[in-house]
Amino acid sequence: MLPLYKLSILKRLVLASVIALPMVMLFSAVMLDKAMKNSLITAEHEKLKAQIYQLLTAVEFEPQLYMPEVLAEARFSQLDSGLYGRIQTEKSGRWVSSSADLKDLSKVKNLDVWVEDSETSSIEFSQLALADEDVFAARLKVSWEELDNRPVEFIVMHRQADLQRELASFRWQLLWWLGLLLLGLIVAQTLVLKFGLQPLQQLADEVSSLNEGELEKLSELYPHELKPLVLNMNHLITSLRQQQQRFKLALDDLAHSLKTPLTIVIGEINKEDKLNEQQLIISEQIDRMQDIIQHQLKRANRGVTRLQTSSLPVEPMVNRLCSAMARLYQVKNIKYNIEVSAGLNFLGIGDDLMEVLGNLLENAFKYGKSEVLVSAQMVQGKLHVYIEDDGLGIEEYLKTQLLKRGVRADTSSTGQGIGLSVAMDIVLAYQGGIQIEKSILGGAKFIIILPGKVV
Repeated sequence: MLPLYKLSILKRLVLASVIALPMVMLFSAVMLDKAMKNSLITAEHEKLKAQIYQLLTAVEFEPQLYMPEVLAEARFSQLDSGLYGRIQTEKSGRWVSSSADLKDLSKVKNLDVWVEDSETSSIEFSQLALADEDVFAARLKVSWEELDNRPVEFIVMHRQADLQRELASFRWQLLWWLGLLLLGLIVAQTLVLKFGLQPLQQLADEVSSLNEGELEKLSELYPHELKPLVLNMNHLITSLRQQQQRFKLALDDLAHSLKTPLTIVIGEINKEDKLNEQQLIISEQIDRMQDIIQHQLKRANRGVTRLQTSSLPVEPMVNRLCSAMARLYQVKNIKYNIEVSAGLNFLGIGDDLMEVLGNLLENAFKYGKSEVLVSAQMVQGKLHVYIEDDGLGIEEYLKTQLLKRGVRADTSSTGQGIGLSVAMDIVLAYQGGIQIEKSILGGAKFIIILPGKVV
């Protein structure tokens, strides 16, 4: 499972809904079940109360207790109907409904206390255990005037199984409908959230397109909540571009101002047919100063042109550079192989890619013996370019040092040792990197990691 901080806003909200909604539904189900149960019990009490009143109006004392054979409630006369009645007196007899002929009403056990009816305090309700079934019961004790005010007890009982069946049916229907409602709410909420978060997704897509050089600025077709953010971002982009342009012009002016006097000095020195040692040293240092100026100028320009990226195919540039290097080192008769798909694109400035590939390909052709291999692929959303040769390779202890400024693996050749450092500066500006490994050809293998995509 992904860590929470890696989840998108939509997934976070949907996950929260998936957790919260079932809890709400469960609470609702418990409350509805409780309300339904209380409602059924209340209805049961009302029915029992009505049966008590029916027995009360039907009973006669002559002076012994007498009940008509046919009652208005037919279930009192039906064997094991689930509705049972009993009238008890001290001296005037006892009556038990025909429906209870198979029950021993003398072995009734209380399951609950008797509770008085809130409307008629003389009637009490309880739950009893009668043989093999539980029943709801209502009891009324009255003082009968014709019996010299002796007490007469009326009890009506109704089995709970009927209510339990009705309650179980309600519960299944409740779970079924609440489950469907829960599923519908999650789907509906997901769609609503997706619709509500669409402007944020649009903003993310436009920022990505802006980073890839496909847009000049963000569109302003956003809800009013996001419009201030978009306007400020566009203002920031415009300000940065203007600042970059001013910085670039200032750097160009500085480079031109330094280049002109240096060129004059070199021209004056080169007027001599034969240069002495001191003049050679001065000429060499002036060349070095010009190289450093060009390097620093390109480095600064890389920092100020990052917002002007575009999507560039890699394969044509690799072909051009390899062809140029083969002509430059034609004496060595280097054979080169290119395994770069035509759909691989670099996201950035073309001059930056040419600078990186040019530096590393020049080293490959320079230090390789007879073969150079260039390949590329996308790895985890990044463009990986591999440049390999069959030279002597690079010692392990030098791999971590070689990318530092001024460090060269071959100290016998000329140069300032800043080529690899230039390449590293460029890839770092793109949040990339350069790795050095052992090539299957026997020499060095440089892995260049840059932003890219497949088109």
